[in-house]
Amino acid sequence: MLNLYKSNKIEVISELLAEELKICPPPINEKLEIVVPNYFLGNWLREQITIKNKISALYELKTLSTYTESLLTNFFPAIDMSAWNFESIKWGIIDSLEELNSFKESFPLRNWINKYLDNKKTIDGDIYNLTKKITNNFIDYLIFRPEMIAQWNRYEINSSNLFKNLNSDQFWQPILYKLLEEKISEKPSCLYMIEVIKNFRKIKNFTFNVPNQIYIFSDNNLSKLHINFYSELSKFTKVNLYLLSAGDDLWNRINCDLGELEFDANESFILESVDVFTNQAGVRKIVLFDNEENIVHEHTEDVPESDNIAHTIELNFQISAGNSYRLTTDNDVSIANFGGENPQLKRSSSDNLNFPYTYNGIVSVNGSYWYGNGGSFLTDYYYYFYNWKIRTICSSARTPVEVQIGSSEPLSIDITSNCPYDSLTLNASGNFTSFEWGDSSTNQSLTIFEEGTYEVIAYDSAGCAATSSVEIPSINSFEITSNESLCEGSTIYLQSIIGLESYLWNTGETSSVISINSSGTYSVSAEDENGCELFDEITIESIAASQIEIEYELDSLVVCRGSSVDFFVSSSFENMNVVWNNVDLGNEYSQIFLLNGEQEVTVTGLDENGCSSVDTLKLTVIECETSIDEFFLNTQLFPNPNDGRFIIQHQSSKEEINLIRIIDLQSRIIEQR
Repeated sequence: MLNLYKSNKIEVISELLAEELKICPPPINEKLEIVVPNYFLGNWLREQITIKNKISALYELKTLSTYTESLLTNFFPAIDMSAWNFESIKWGIIDSLEELNSFKESFPLRNWINKYLDNKKTIDGDIYNLTKKITNNFIDYLIFRPEMIAQWNRYEINSSNLFKNLNSDQFWQPILYKLLEEKISEKPSCLYMIEVIKNFRKIKNFTFNVPNQIYIFSDNNLSKLHINFYSELSKFTKVNLYLLSAGDDLWNRINCDLGELEFDANESFILESVDVFTNQAGVRKIVLFDNEENIVHEHTEDVPESDNIAHTIELNFQISAGNSYRLTTDNDVSIANFGGENPQLKRSSSDNLNFPYTYNGIVSVNGSYWYGNGGSFLTDYYYYFYNWKIRTICSSARTPVEVQIGSSEPLSIDITSNCPYDSLTLNASGNFTSFEWGDSSTNQSLTIFEEGTYEVIAYDSAGCAATSSVEIPSINSFEITSNESLCEGSTIYLQSIIGLESYLWNTGETSSVISINSSGTYSVSAEDENGCELFDEITIESIAASQIEIEYELDSLVVCRGSSVDFFVSSSFENMNVVWNNVDLGNEYSQIFLLNGEQEVTVTGLDENGCSSVDTLKLTVIECETSIDEFFLNTQLFPNPNDGRFIIQHQSSKEEINLIRIIDLQSRIIEQR
């Protein structure tokens, strides 16, 4: 059973949890585990439960990842579910940098890696911070992008399928993941969660040892993977989910459901039409994928309400013989029209299915799948598309025919360059009378400045054509680069191409990389082993950091113990570039002060240029039950009595008074300073 409790008031949620624990208390000899987002909220929640129930029970607070990993060990007892932790990922990345550098896809990180290798693998602040950022990104992928992790896990390191849906400057990420797989030698826990979710849907008799009650106290940041895991687990035990500020985004993740049919085409045919049923009119896009995730056909149609009477969609998809086609709907169109990936088309119940469904040996519908976190999961439903109308394609046996096409003269492309930096010269060679390159130039040679595939067409004396192409994976570029902005008071590195015979910077340094801490024009002269002389220069401007400042809505910087205080910074700083007390991210921050005395709140921010600034606010925390009496003991008003003119004097080492109000018996403010 899954019980959902949601409110935008944390006190209401905590009272609901306390009441539930009061009605169903844990055994006196057992610890009750409660899932919380972080340590600080956990301590506050423990205190609230104790106050509400007038008893301090043995509550053990665990983060969602730690608790989920402990549950997974019930299903996979021999697996170390914590293998992919922050430290193992971080040091695995550092150990993989040299090998990663051997892949051309690592070019966005090359400056940092080359500096690390030039410094004999010394881990300085730049390398440490770089690996820490990459580690945090990978941990986010494990939680919020498990489908991408599953794809990376599925393919080998040399497979182009690793790079699906990525930009070229992100190709290094799946390569680094595959290197980490070798070093950690265990799959991430998110992949085991996907496997458990898949198997949950097939289990009839549940025999695993899991708690009778599961309590999860969370904010609106639950991943779709965790939602699916605990939703499926709730079929076998009671899961209580207490959500603070549950927004539309979370409920969209909970209610997401996308189905598809997988089928084989034993011979070519035309899928003329299918029938669908729905109680919601709206636009749907029907999409057909092949077994390599390529879109073969798609069709968009405004489907009217057809709850009990079928609506026929004319497709006319010509489908070649092949396996593992997928017929489904487009997510973006469904989200735009129905607020989620579910296309709101009817599916059949699980009681009446008997896969595979075949048609005259032409097509075989093999299974129905639910598509969500981690890929496709086999289900006991038939999704959306009924009464397929199929037309066969007439064909005859094929007879092989040999045809000579084009010139029989051999054509090749040679690469020449006396100084192979920034450009290369391609020479077409062979017994031909004319040439034509891809840019329409007609010379026998072509000078190029960029990587890519280059093709030439050559014509012999008979006018017959021959073609040849060459792929240029990269061209050495001699230039000074830096991926950082020079913030005032900081140091950045300037990098030229490595591996040359000699370097001479206008600073007098002779290495491929130099560090600078001031603005100016920097140049370098270099020479390679063949005597090719090179030169480049760059102008660097220093940037002043935008100062971050802590803002608050307090009358005084003296607060009572146990108070919760909200702090915030200017919205000009991006959410993920603001860190409070070296832990919490975001433009807003709330802290409960539990210790008396002077306390500090520190915020660090990166502005739009990546420059860092820090602000610290000091507060005094006091015990308010005694502070009022102490205030009056240390406050004097004289002369008393008086004629309306008097002096107020206060002496104390504990309070800072920012505001004094004088109020008459009718609560009117007489004076305020």
